[in-house]
Amino acid sequence: MTALASFACGLLFAIGLGVSGMTQPSKV
Repeated sequence: MTALASFACGLLFAIGLGVSGMTQPSKV
């Protein structure tokens, strides 16, 4: 995996985590 690919995956994961945290604060 290239650095760009790993960066993109990390970015998507962070965005997904932030969205789920905002929509379901009780779960987090």
